[in-house]
Amino acid sequence: MSTDELTLDPGRLTGAARTLVRISFGLSGIAAIILGILLFVIPGRTLQLAAILLGVNFLVAGMMRIWLGAFGRLPGVSTVSSGFSSVRC
Repeated sequence: MSTDELTLDPGRLTGAARTLVRISFGLSGIAAIILGILLFVIPGRTLQLAAILLGVNFLVAGMMRIWLGAFGRLPGVSTVSSGFSSVRC
């Protein structure tokens, strides 16, 4: 596997794929802002929720990385989606 397969090159993406990546980054930014506000307002419960969300994120990212390491591709997932998950995680 070359390093080109692990990078997200905007020049090689279609317009729709670039839009999807931008929307995903925007949504994750909005979620981070909301979580930050909640941490200020309700710190105890928000920390519990953040711990659960981080745990789920680490489990899914770990399983995807193990699968990608063993098989090189995720079944039924386009190269753009698997590339984005590698960039995001």
